[in-house]
Amino acid sequence: MERRAAVWMAPDQVELVKEVAAAAGLSIAHAGSWGRGLSTSVAEELGAAPIRDVRSALASAEVDLFWIASAGAFGAGNAVEDGNAVSDAHARNVKIASIEPIPAAALDLLGGGWLEGTVKPVDVVRLVPRMSEAKWVRNAADVLESFGSIRTAVIQSWGAPAHGSLGAHLFSALDLALSLMGEPETIDAACAVLSAGKTVRAMPGETLRDLHGDITASLRYADGRAAGVMVSDQAGRWGRSITLLGDKGRLRIHDDGLEWIGPDGALVDESKPKRTKKGELNVSPAAAAMAESLARLLEPGVQDMKPGRQVETLTLCQTALLSARTGQGESPSTIRRMVGVD
Repeated sequence: MERRAAVWMAPDQVELVKEVAAAAGLSIAHAGSWGRGLSTSVAEELGAAPIRDVRSALASAEVDLFWIASAGAFGAGNAVEDGNAVSDAHARNVKIASIEPIPAAALDLLGGGWLEGTVKPVDVVRLVPRMSEAKWVRNAADVLESFGSIRTAVIQSWGAPAHGSLGAHLFSALDLALSLMGEPETIDAACAVLSAGKTVRAMPGETLRDLHGDITASLRYADGRAAGVMVSDQAGRWGRSITLLGDKGRLRIHDDGLEWIGPDGALVDESKPKRTKKGELNVSPAAAAMAESLARLLEPGVQDMKPGRQVETLTLCQTALLSARTGQGESPSTIRRMVGVD
């Protein structure tokens, strides 16, 4: 059954949106863009009614899903109206999904009203595709349980700009680190951030929005465990992977399967991708990941996010940005104190 959706997007995402909608069984009823004067043209290309104002559309569009494929200025800053629009959509039982983290910074949580209400707006917007909820991670649940305690983890996520900003990849990777290993004591990050004209600069701003380039981060835990994160929105093709080290060897899990090598070098377990059957849609990896996440979000019985999870992950992201600016390891507890959620 096709579900009605509204989409807010960048002008260069039309083909991606078409591909995702077809794979997820979505009918795009409303579409718009933050690109100046481009809402009508993107809506026409998608055969949808144009969205002129994203807040009004969230509050009134008769859809099952509101997908924010690219947020523009929405959720970036201290506009209380953004959080109110999210609450209005939630009150009408509209599911809200976003490629980009909303709000775009932990420092925006208080001023933007994202922590107000019985159901906080920050807990309503579902980041998709989120690695911790990806099908390939869910399918590996039994293997992860058998693998046991993790000593060291390396998490990688990359793609092209149309697949989401650098901030989106960082959020997804740190959310997975949080899921697998808990909150680190410190984060030491370095950025190769691209500004206009593809010029590399070493220091990001204080927001995840419109962040492009590459980030590496080292996560240190109080008990001696460690994790590494490498993310980029300038890597051309979509790809995500986890490599785990522990007493039971090395486990690598990725979009296309997994491989578990024991301490003695013997193969313990593996899985490989299924071949596409004749007649099935041949969908790009990025579109497939997004479509699976959106379709699952609309399934009956899928649990809402644990309250506070978005705040925890935003705090880690803000810590990484702070570390990249100071050039030294920083603690998530510092950010929590700054935003009053400690």
